[in-house]
Amino acid sequence: ALRDYLGVETVIWLGRGLEDDETDGHVDEIACFLAPGRVAALVADDLVIASFVSGPGSSTLPMVVFSKVPLGVSPDINALATIIVLVVSICVATAGWINARREHQCAADARMALQAEKAAA
Repeated sequence: ALRDYLGVETVIWLGRGLEDDETDGHVDEIACFLAPGRVAALVADDLVIASFVSGPGSSTLPMVVFSKVPLGVSPDINALATIIVLVVSICVATAGWINARREHQCAADARMALQAEKAAA
């Protein structure tokens, strides 16, 4: 009945809410409703997995980043984020360039094949 009333396929029931939740059971801390049918949700898989996998006394990148967030984002985190964005941007641009080159070569091959077919006919 609730699914029909809300017009959704799935309802996630949190019971008493979240532990240490200061929003009285609202989902503000884990989800943001952007538009009908669009939800942004907080997923901390990297941090959770890193916490279980890392050995004693060691820390992984997600653990370092998340541990510094409550203190305020420091310049080294900003620099790290900038480097990550730059590397990903370069990879995307390179992939786009390679794809465009392949499409250009494919079009040139198709034109040459068509010209060869016309010449043979």
